[in-house]
Amino acid sequence: MTKDTPTKNKILVFNGYYLPARKYGGPLTSMVTMIETCSDENTFYVVAANHDYKERTPFPGIELGWKNVGKAKVFYTETEKLDWNTKGLAEIIDTVDPDMVWMTGIVVPNIKWPAARICRKRGIPYLISPRGEVNENAFHIHYLKKRAMSLFTVMFGLYREAYYHVTTEEEIPGLVKYFRVKRDRIFLCPNIAVPPITTDRHIQKNAGEIRCVYISRIHPIKNLLTAIQAVKLLTGKVEFDIYGPQEDKEYWAECEKEIAKAPENVQIRYCGALEPNQVAETFMKYHCFLSPSLSENFGHAVAESLSVQCPVIILRGATPWDNIDEKAGFVSGENTARSFCLCAKKIMDMDQGRYDELLRSSYTYIVERRKNDDAIALHKAMIDKVCSR
Repeated sequence: MTKDTPTKNKILVFNGYYLPARKYGGPLTSMVTMIETCSDENTFYVVAANHDYKERTPFPGIELGWKNVGKAKVFYTETEKLDWNTKGLAEIIDTVDPDMVWMTGIVVPNIKWPAARICRKRGIPYLISPRGEVNENAFHIHYLKKRAMSLFTVMFGLYREAYYHVTTEEEIPGLVKYFRVKRDRIFLCPNIAVPPITTDRHIQKNAGEIRCVYISRIHPIKNLLTAIQAVKLLTGKVEFDIYGPQEDKEYWAECEKEIAKAPENVQIRYCGALEPNQVAETFMKYHCFLSPSLSENFGHAVAESLSVQCPVIILRGATPWDNIDEKAGFVSGENTARSFCLCAKKIMDMDQGRYDELLRSSYTYIVERRKNDDAIALHKAMIDKVCSR
């Protein structure tokens, strides 16, 4: 590894997964976007699995060890070999000699506990991004296991010198409640949104017809079952395509049972998982993105949908995007099939003229939001502050 320019901060990131992974969802998108945006002042070293999320087959053509991936230097490894492996983790940390260690997630301790201990011994500041794991809806999935882990962490002070990065105010109460984190050790930096891609999107729209899409992991927290139940209530011509890895097989089996009961006017298809570079072009084929997720610390899929003027339908209070309502989509006030159905019906009833107005409004919304977005500056300031401590 070559010596870096002295003026740059060296950041060692334990993210679990990195490109070309495509099944890790928001935490992967968040880290990739941040690294590609903030690398002018920082050098990022990422430790990641040599396979995709919940798979064991190695990425083709990628050997173990360091590789340049975009603006990051990525160390691909069989991550299970690093679980509880203080010696192996210390070797990586000593090789990079970072100004800061950044860890994604908080509820799985296999790498974080020993890495935090190494950082304390070497005087290296470290930052933890929970990525929504301490939000109430998310934390209460497998609650007893997570609560036991958090109590043990607090009892033995395993993260006592950690700094924390949250992307929304909603994450702070969970950190304080479950991990006894002091507020002066928390940085609030919203995720960096992707820029709008197009200004002239056109898709044919007839009143009484709708093409909806779902692009997310298939997991209870993403709430696909409610989306399926909602589109089944629509009258008219309905197409609903589902993209995403089947992370929870039992939950997907429930979804399949609902799909089998769809009326003749509603066509529901499972289309498999997408490569990251296929997501934007896929959104452009549909009238709306139906995203009933119960909890998103940012909602990268929402941002990417809006970047190509694909209106979204979301659950109120589940994402930081509630102000899209009537501007770039619609917000369901309740987590019920009927409520989501009523939102989708608003788009279904639109003719070409009214739908084109919604597309123009969606573009205006995302442009204004990005113009007023100080997330990039906040991330750079956070990194500088943690490194200096």
